[in-house]
Amino acid sequence: MSGTATPTSGGDVSIYHQIGDTTYKLSDDPRGRLMYYINTICGLLNLKGIDPTIERYRKFHDYKDINDKGVQELLDTANCIRPRLLLGLCLFVDNEKCKKAGYASLTFPKTPSVIKRLQMPEDYVDLPNVGRIEITKVFVVKRSWLKYMFTEPYSALERGLQSYYLEEEEEEVVRREEENLRKMERTNCMCTVS
Repeated sequence: MSGTATPTSGGDVSIYHQIGDTTYKLSDDPRGRLMYYINTICGLLNLKGIDPTIERYRKFHDYKDINDKGVQELLDTANCIRPRLLLGLCLFVDNEKCKKAGYASLTFPKTPSVIKRLQMPEDYVDLPNVGRIEITKVFVVKRSWLKYMFTEPYSALERGLQSYYLEEEEEEVVRREEENLRKMERTNCMCTVS
């Protein structure tokens, strides 16, 4: 598996990711972007096969399969490996290093020189619902990469989910009111017949 991020006009990022013989272009859909983040971090931490839920959300090219009800699980999965848990351990933000290399993100094996250069304090990262994971690779990103792949899609999906729940709640209220009206009409009809 390999991933390439290249700058495009307007400062956007165009992502192409190869799995086997197939190359996928990352969608701008927030589900796809957040799933790409999950896939990237899972690859970094060797989380493949640990949990079927995580595996489902690694398939960023299948983002359209995630319906409104699946968005909460996607958010929960992303939250377990959110940047704040990983920053300074295996995830580092360094705009200059990435700019110099010409990429939005860089992956390095964890070697003594990398440990020293990045001043890595730990050999492990503790993840909710997963446990303690040994750090074998280091991921260096531009701040814009984190914003594009995690912050923006996470926030957009969270807002959309709140709207979804409000709509469901409103539909339930309308359904109950209609049911009460039908009951009242039946009661009125019975009173008129007697």
